[in-house]
Amino acid sequence: MVVVIQFIAPTLFPIWTHNKIDFDSWTFGALSLSVLVLAISQPAVAIIQGKNSVRAQFLVSLIGTLIAIAGMYILIPIYGIRSAACSLLAAELICLSLNVFWAKQLLKKNGLEWPWRSFRTLVASILATAAGMIAIDFFTSYLSKVFLILTLITQICIAKWYWNHLPLLVRNQAVTLIFKVKAISLIRRIIHL
Repeated sequence: MVVVIQFIAPTLFPIWTHNKIDFDSWTFGALSLSVLVLAISQPAVAIIQGKNSVRAQFLVSLIGTLIAIAGMYILIPIYGIRSAACSLLAAELICLSLNVFWAKQLLKKNGLEWPWRSFRTLVASILATAAGMIAIDFFTSYLSKVFLILTLITQICIAKWYWNHLPLLVRNQAVTLIFKVKAISLIRRIIHL
């Protein structure tokens, strides 16, 4: 979805800002990727918070903040606002690495393992998204459409692979939940008729 937003943002952004702010696709892309990196770190963050590891939480926050602020302080005078977005992305990547490291250690102490297969799938998805966003920005309008479609096909393949490697119990519960939501939606439509 982020790739689709990256594709249509140059058209919608001027409308949204009444042409008062120029759209910078690199800044928008880096900020979007920062949000995706933050999202995939949440399982590790939940483990750290669940184990009440305040020290790890503090260190990750401190290091991430220092990286973001130092990156901005050093790079904004040279490269402008793009460097702020890149500094935030770098800080999120470091925080992700630290959170996974500490979560892995906490899980190991309890005889559990970090879910590497799922995590690698999510990382592959973000890398495919990043590659698609760069290609969409770099190439002409015709080729950017081709890269948008290729990126979406890649994302579908990654999602299918992820789904096929989920435990059967999880897949069954997900399907049950989907049907419940569809049933609720159908009931609401019938009531409003």
